[in-house]
Amino acid sequence: MRLANCCSVKRFVSSSAGKIGSKITEVKIPVPWGHISGKWWGSTDIQPLLGLHGWQDNAGTFDRVAPLLPDNISLIAIDFPGHGLSSWYPSSLSYNTLQGLLTIQRIVKYFKWDRVSILGHSLGSELGFLYSAVYPEETETLIGLDLAKPVTVNPNYVLKKSDSMIDKALEMHDISVENSPKYSYPELIERLYKGYKGSLTKSCCEILLKRGKIEFPCGKYYYSRDPRLNASTTLLSEYPHSLLMKLASNIKCEVLNIKGKPGKDFENSKFYYEALDIMRTSAKRLEFYEVEGTHHFHLSNPERTADIITKFLCSKLC
Repeated sequence: MRLANCCSVKRFVSSSAGKIGSKITEVKIPVPWGHISGKWWGSTDIQPLLGLHGWQDNAGTFDRVAPLLPDNISLIAIDFPGHGLSSWYPSSLSYNTLQGLLTIQRIVKYFKWDRVSILGHSLGSELGFLYSAVYPEETETLIGLDLAKPVTVNPNYVLKKSDSMIDKALEMHDISVENSPKYSYPELIERLYKGYKGSLTKSCCEILLKRGKIEFPCGKYYYSRDPRLNASTTLLSEYPHSLLMKLASNIKCEVLNIKGKPGKDFENSKFYYEALDIMRTSAKRLEFYEVEGTHHFHLSNPERTADIITKFLCSKLC
């Protein structure tokens, strides 16, 4: 079902608002290979912030921060293809950055939005950065959590690793739900917890598993995300530092960046802050904050995260 094509998010933010709370609508957006699932918090008569989750997470990543946002804005968080409740890509397609940008633009066109405001975590923040640079006039707001841009890639590293990544992707092309490993629910949580290496508590793992698991008739489970994500060709879609800085200079929207403390550093932090410095000059406005917590601080410290986001959105009007 196509929901309302409404006005800009910022028209609905005020300091006197209540909270979105538990008002949630599940959404399915048709695509040629199946559907993209989404979770819409708040009124569907208001154009929402577009929530973009991190690599191998899902829309549940916003389950703790979304209910704390004002009830006169709304948020739709999508499951990227191959994640959460969204359809996997067919074996003829691979997961990469370009596909992520195509997904965002499909959603924008589906809802017939003239402009979009993005709330992204990790990979979602990277894609929001790229989208804002490619579509500067169509992007109103960019809110990034614990990443400001794609990670700068050394060209020598790309050359060294590309062949093995391509071969691995081809080797995994026929993996399906049916032939995936199967675990008990406690095993599923434990594997996820260890895989995140301290970024998520076990209770946060359970939040992601609400959309992130498949139950088999035998009572066993597997992750709903596509195993082929582990063999993605994203490496060939990353960029040298000079290009990323050029992209940063093309971002014109209002920008809020929140970094975890300690969060997670995927590269030398000087590249992170250099991108912010460039956006301070190019963007309409830029604000930067730190929040105590790991890479998933928006799950472990949602009150502080929601407070910063709310004040940033409200400050444009109040």
